[in-house]
Amino acid sequence: MILKEEIAGTNAVSLAISKVYDDGKNKYIFSKGKVVTTYNGHFYYDYYLRKYTFIN
Repeated sequence: MILKEEIAGTNAVSLAISKVYDDGKNKYIFSKGKVVTTYNGHFYYDYYLRKYTFIN
């Protein structure tokens, strides 16, 4: 599943959801994304990785 969202015209956030992992107790997913920002005609990229845990 890919989620792409345009924010304020020049900022774009893309989010990719990976498969669900199961360690026997909890299920969790990792999401990685790239934030693109323009400032004074220059492009700046910010990458991030987040872990989401499903709690029963």
